[in-house]
Amino acid sequence: MEIHLLNIDANRLPPQFPDSAMEASVEENLPTGAEVVRVKAKSPVGAPITYRLVGGSGLGRFAIDAASGVVTTTTTLDYEKAQHYWLVVRAEDSSPASSTLYSHLHLLVRLVNMNDHAPIFSRPMYFAKVEENSAEGKEVLKVEATDLDSPLGGKGSSGGVRYAIVKGNPQSNFVIDESSGHVTTGKRRLDRETQAEHELTIRACDQGQPQICTTTIAGTVVIHLTTYSLN
Repeated sequence: MEIHLLNIDANRLPPQFPDSAMEASVEENLPTGAEVVRVKAKSPVGAPITYRLVGGSGLGRFAIDAASGVVTTTTTLDYEKAQHYWLVVRAEDSSPASSTLYSHLHLLVRLVNMNDHAPIFSRPMYFAKVEENSAEGKEVLKVEATDLDSPLGGKGSSGGVRYAIVKGNPQSNFVIDESSGHVTTGKRRLDRETQAEHELTIRACDQGQPQICTTTIAGTVVIHLTTYSLN
């Protein structure tokens, strides 16, 4: 009669993560090596565990410490290029390679959008015409800037962009709606014989922290006065 002995201490169970999937977040623009999260698995027999990244859209952008399970960035991440990444983390025990046991964790890393873009005007310059002696409140034109940091794409009031005339309007001939970007005539009547053309500089500011504004030639508005018609 043959007797077969069973080694009850043999490692028959793989390491176990608390869950099969988890989420973490990290701010965009952090320097390489920024810590994202620490993952942890347990061996049912107390064997040492080694961690590896084996799949996902984030391969090459993240690294994991084989011993501690700490996930870090390997490059500067940009929210405007990707809002999240998936990683597949493998936890292996230290058994011989022929019988190594492992389990997987699916890790979703969400990027936190930081305010790092100034609003961008829709045109290099704006040109408009308005009749002299126009009544107060007559619409001249609308300017529009886009904030790439806005979740909605940042156009107009939906993106939180605020507008102001910062140059070329000493007598308040024109008014701008800070939310919509509509430029209208002010209380003072326009006189073509006094000044035939007005050049305004408009500033567009986002509502992020810190606030970022655009006041360049892209915010220049040239308004030409036309002759008042009696007809």
